[in-house]
Amino acid sequence: MVIGMEKLVLPASRYVVFEYRGRCEASMQPVMELIYGSWLASSDCQLNDQARYDFVQYGEQVDSQGLSTIRVWVPIL
Repeated sequence: MVIGMEKLVLPASRYVVFEYRGRCEASMQPVMELIYGSWLASSDCQLNDQARYDFVQYGEQVDSQGLSTIRVWVPIL
């Protein structure tokens, strides 16, 4: 394990996964506002209060424009 990092075991849950192409160094705030603001309010999904963590997966492959695939995992019921 990397020094300063902690291991966290997430509870089992269903997840909705949002995928987009972007820059890894860009702010996630607009994406999170879209997910938790407009998308969640207009969907039939409910957040899973027992699994309170969302997480972001950054793609390893970066194209010539500096873009990679980024996924945001949000726990739902």
